[in-house]
Amino acid sequence: MILKNCISLSYCIIIGLIGTNTDCYGQKIALNDVAKIEFIKKEGGWFMSGYRRVVVVPEKNGWMSYQNRIYKGPDFKDINRDTRDSSTVFIRNVPTRIINQLLTIISQQKTGINFNLFNIETNGLIKYIDSTKAHLKPRQKADFVKAIQSKAIVKEAFIKALNPFDMPDKTGYWINITTKANKAFTIDAHAIMEMYNLPWNINGIKSYDPNIALIFEYVGGNNDYKQYEQNRLYKQIDHDIFYRTALGTRFNWDDFKLEHPASYALLKSTLTPAYFAGDDEWAAVLFKSSLLPSYLQIDSRFKKEDTSAINRYKRYEDTLVNVFKRNNFLFDYLKARPGCIVYLEPNRIQRDGKGFFKQIKPYYPAIDSMDYKQALVLDVRETNGLQSKWVVLPNNTLVLGLLTGTAKDSNQINFMNIPITVQTTWFNKTFSKSVCIVFDSSGKIIVNPDNGSMGMY
Repeated sequence: MILKNCISLSYCIIIGLIGTNTDCYGQKIALNDVAKIEFIKKEGGWFMSGYRRVVVVPEKNGWMSYQNRIYKGPDFKDINRDTRDSSTVFIRNVPTRIINQLLTIISQQKTGINFNLFNIETNGLIKYIDSTKAHLKPRQKADFVKAIQSKAIVKEAFIKALNPFDMPDKTGYWINITTKANKAFTIDAHAIMEMYNLPWNINGIKSYDPNIALIFEYVGGNNDYKQYEQNRLYKQIDHDIFYRTALGTRFNWDDFKLEHPASYALLKSTLTPAYFAGDDEWAAVLFKSSLLPSYLQIDSRFKKEDTSAINRYKRYEDTLVNVFKRNNFLFDYLKARPGCIVYLEPNRIQRDGKGFFKQIKPYYPAIDSMDYKQALVLDVRETNGLQSKWVVLPNNTLVLGLLTGTAKDSNQINFMNIPITVQTTWFNKTFSKSVCIVFDSSGKIIVNPDNGSMGMY
């Protein structure tokens, strides 16, 4: 009840700040008709941790920005901090061209992503190459620069940088334009990691114009935002190019070969990296094996000079070869899914297998006669965003333990012809469903208990 009241109070305060406005995309608002423009920022979170309102008004034959309300709630550094200030504080003179630019943006229905608006320069990307990996060798740096000079590669990385993982607790941004005729129009955005707070919502249409955020921060007195966000974009593009194009994996594998020849010799015959990261001492590698189906990747972490650890991964590879000689419906399903990836963590069954077997036993008592150390955990990632986690038992019986994904239209999904009800999150319609469905090798369901769970994560 207390939480509900807090949320309601937060909502009421924000509505009071924003007012009752109409949308403005495609609206031609003349400069002389504008009475004021409010720029409101409300930080995300269950409890209101801060907000700020800046107002821009025509004054002295120009435009002036003022802060006229600010609240900073407690934080982890100072639990007693609680700042409230409704006094009017002058921030800066705002050139008329800035106001005209904002009015022009909202009057034009441009919904696509215009690469040229972001002023991405090759030299800017080259400047941050070293932020992706320390001690790049001259040849490696030359290869990186060559990749950066490809517009296609840069644009693909740029698009990815504008679309990070969706997350809750976003900060809200509102721009309210009030005319002298007392008409009000609103632009808004909600962001936590998104570059330039993109996309901005203008009358239900997404705008990817970075200048909206630049104007928002400029009128609020943030003189560093433009360069900060530009540098952040450069670093993110470089990072994506480094890892997505396999440059990083190739560079790290080449270094590993030269610096740890004994370890490399044990791996090179059948194992090659799909992904290779780490530091001077440790390696984090997703290995693909020439002896196994192409969709399999072995999740490996080891000290680079530790040949005994590498030999354990080689023995695990031999175990997998024997398991994947079996015939069952899941392996057939995976073969028919181009682009599907199955991750295998060698230590997962040792760490969690005993607990999994204990959870499965009430639904499938026959498991009590099996050795959990001979089971296998599969983490299946499909191209449609669906993730499923399985236990392959020693007798070729299969147990589905977890489903995660997105259900945009309903809370009912159909997986392998099994209707499953899921509970989606409010902010992005994702779900995570724990189950305990036991199949025989042909795909026939042995048991599908209501509210079954084997504790898989």
